[in-house]
Amino acid sequence: MKGIRQMSNKVLIFGIDSFTGGYLKEKLRLNDFDVVGTTLNSNHSYYCDITSFSDCINVLKNTKPDYIINLAGISFVPDIDVKKIYDVNFLGPLNIMESLNEINFFPKKILFVSSAQVYYNYNENKIKEDFKISPINHYANSKFSMESILDWYKSIFNINIVRPFNYTGIGQSNKFIVPKIILHFKERKLKINLGDIDVSRDFSDVRDVCSAYIHIMKYAEKSETFNICSGKNIYLKDLINKISKITKHKLNVIEDDDFKRNNLIKHLKGDNSKLLLTGWKPYFTNFDSTLEWMINGNN
Repeated sequence: MKGIRQMSNKVLIFGIDSFTGGYLKEKLRLNDFDVVGTTLNSNHSYYCDITSFSDCINVLKNTKPDYIINLAGISFVPDIDVKKIYDVNFLGPLNIMESLNEINFFPKKILFVSSAQVYYNYNENKIKEDFKISPINHYANSKFSMESILDWYKSIFNINIVRPFNYTGIGQSNKFIVPKIILHFKERKLKINLGDIDVSRDFSDVRDVCSAYIHIMKYAEKSETFNICSGKNIYLKDLINKISKITKHKLNVIEDDDFKRNNLIKHLKGDNSKLLLTGWKPYFTNFDSTLEWMINGNN
């Protein structure tokens, strides 16, 4: 028999102080949700290190949320602390699910963020949710491992897995490619060192990604997996040219071996038709407007 579920409108975000967390919190509140969250900052109400089983139990006992969204994770692919990648991206979600079992609590919906990096390298083809999974780095494998272990819990929990492709916005760390390039242009630098620029990515606006998370959380009736993407890809060379036109500045791009990755996926483009069929629609469909927002700071 299932445990007692508190019927409320409360959403618990693990990692609420992340780049995505701030946008998601505001959008949830605009949709009349009661939002609480965890951070690694002890000055906040709900401190939680998801690699700690006891931390996860404590925050779930104290909040009893109707919905859970896990944003806590290592999201930068080149991070070299392999143990930490698995501790956070794999052990963390396992701790959340085992904590729910331990306290016999069953939220209405649980959403875990995976990654499009789990897919096989399909070059120019649009990738659908049922395409082959073939992780090529520790980050991708940690997300695939998370997805695999979550399958064990889907018989009794409503678990949705989202696989976002690349997305960006104001506030994203400058170690990610789009903010890094924009910063160099805004500071009128003369050159920028990058890795391979003959690559393309499917870019979305963080605000669209958050609206997709909320839509899935509200309307998905069973455990499913969804791509979060635009369905279009942009070559890095073209991205640089777009930013150059907006800023009216030019950079000398240096392809630096120190920034090149082994087993790099050259092209990554998603198919968002499954998500669109649920009624979700992106608002920021012109990525140029996202770039202008990030450059000029306009809402």
